[in-house]
Amino acid sequence: MGAVQWHAVGLTAPPGDRDDVSCIERVMEARTELHAAIEGAIAEELGVRFGDRFDFGPIRVTERLDLNDDPYLRVEIVFDGGIEEERIKELAKGALGLITAVTRKMSDQQEPASMRLLPSYIEKSEWEGLAAAV
Repeated sequence: MGAVQWHAVGLTAPPGDRDDVSCIERVMEARTELHAAIEGAIAEELGVRFGDRFDFGPIRVTERLDLNDDPYLRVEIVFDGGIEEERIKELAKGALGLITAVTRKMSDQQEPASMRLLPSYIEKSEWEGLAAAV
């Protein structure tokens, strides 16, 4: 399954111990639901922290492995409104504690200790440029 641990999506064994097709379908569904829930919790928390001073979106969650092959979820947060120094400082200040707040919100759906989130902010024009290059 890659970067997501089996127990993180509600399974107790890898697909080899179950009907592979239904297991994979359940894993994909659970992964999609988890990512959507994280994206929603982050969007809500960003709204609380920044109001309408920034235009955020899309927010994308992807599974990654760190240098030690430990899984984590990378959160890409696209924002619009320029990258002047003062705005970047405001963004950085408002981001402090963001992941802790989101992890608390998610504790009903995911064991917080097994969910490592790493946020990154991408300016919208850069995001659109990357999308156009693909």
